[in-house]
Amino acid sequence: MTCIFYFYFGGLASLALVNTYAAAAAGLVTWVIIDAIRGQVSVSGACIGPVIGLVGIIPACGFVQPGWALLFGIIPTIIIYFLLLYKHHLIFDDTLDVAVVNACGGIIGAFMTGLFCQLLSNPAGADRAFYEHPIQIVICLSIGFAATCTTAILISLKYTIGIRLSPDEELRGLDWIAHGEKWAQHDKPGQAITTTGIPVNKRQNPPYTIQNNWKPNRSSSRSRSIRKPNSLGQLRSTISQSRYNASQSQSQSDKNIQPSYTYNSSLPA
Repeated sequence: MTCIFYFYFGGLASLALVNTYAAAAAGLVTWVIIDAIRGQVSVSGACIGPVIGLVGIIPACGFVQPGWALLFGIIPTIIIYFLLLYKHHLIFDDTLDVAVVNACGGIIGAFMTGLFCQLLSNPAGADRAFYEHPIQIVICLSIGFAATCTTAILISLKYTIGIRLSPDEELRGLDWIAHGEKWAQHDKPGQAITTTGIPVNKRQNPPYTIQNNWKPNRSSSRSRSIRKPNSLGQLRSTISQSRYNASQSQSQSDKNIQPSYTYNSSLPA
């Protein structure tokens, strides 16, 4: 589909096509090399690398030469790799790494476009910072614009539908909280594991005992619950403790169900 899309629009499509795949390939190779140096090559990392390359080359795919496109895959991947390693020290919740991979990758790609773009690649473009026009770096103003709009959207969501779940709601899962469903896996000998949805009444008790006597405040935003943790570290600690308690309860129930075995001690004559 990507090939059809680029070729359909013609013009600089061939340059954009080559640059896009060059940056994605460079991101893949760069991530795998860093993983190998650190001692563990992962499939998920091999999938993230091309995404970083694609995000980085988006602003520049029609304005740079293929040789520079390789740098658009290498440089953002190196930076974002170590940002992801450091992410757990930062005070924000980004489960899918959207802010780090997409936002940082786009910012790096936009800055690099201002450095490597040249008229030789696209007559409709311009010679940028590396070609004696450093004023083009004012593209960073777009960062402030995007940050302002995002902040306004998040604030409006926080005081309407909420942007966070409570620790107990996270443990119960969005299926239970939002849709009144829970999912169960049935593992029978000789059969494949199947997953089925079980409709439940939202007013029923949760599938486990809520810890610390926490009760949700349905009249307010989920991000402003009664027992809102004071910090992200406290939130993670609460979730970890609740998961540990749930696992201990499950282990205790498993011990109470002991399989019965019948042994025939008689030996043949």
